[in-house]
Amino acid sequence: MTNHPSAARRPGLSRQRIIGLAVVVIGALFLLVFIPAGVDSPRDVPHITWSPSFWPSIVSVLLMSMGMALIVRPDKPPPQTPADDRARPARLLVTLGMLFAFYFAVDTLGLVAPAMLLMFGLMRFAGEKRDALIATIAITVPVGLYFFFEKAAGVPIPLGVFDFLKG
Repeated sequence: MTNHPSAARRPGLSRQRIIGLAVVVIGALFLLVFIPAGVDSPRDVPHITWSPSFWPSIVSVLLMSMGMALIVRPDKPPPQTPADDRARPARLLVTLGMLFAFYFAVDTLGLVAPAMLLMFGLMRFAGEKRDALIATIAITVPVGLYFFFEKAAGVPIPLGVFDFLKG
C-alpha cells in the first residue's frame, strides 16, 4: 500500500472489497455448485419452503448480498492497537463459551429463549451500551424468526420447557 494522502480516497481493491468479492464467489459456489450437487430435492414438493435446497439457497443469496455490500460500500476498519491484538484470544474464547452455552441450552430451553440470551450477551460483549436497543433486538429477532418459521414456513421450532406456550 502507498502512504500517499489521497490513497484512502481512491476507489480500488481495498481489503474490504477483496473480502466482499471472496464472499460473493463463495456464495455463488454454494448456490450454483455445492447445493445442486449435494442436496437431493424432489420435484413434487407441495410447498417451496419444504424443499431441502430452499433454505440453503436463501442463505447463499444473503451471503452474496453481504459480499456485494462490502464491494459497493466498504467501511474503513477502525485502527488496530497492540491492546486489541492481545485481547483477541480472550475475546475468541469468551465468544466460543457463549456459543457452547447456547448449544447446550437449546435442548432444555428450546431455541428462542437461548437465542435471546445469546444475542443480548454478544451485543453487550461487542461493546453496545444501549440496553433498551439490545433488549429490543434480542427479543424481536428470535421471536420474529420463530413466528416466521413456525407459522409462515411451517417449520417447527423447538421451545423446550416453554413448549406449553404453543397453545
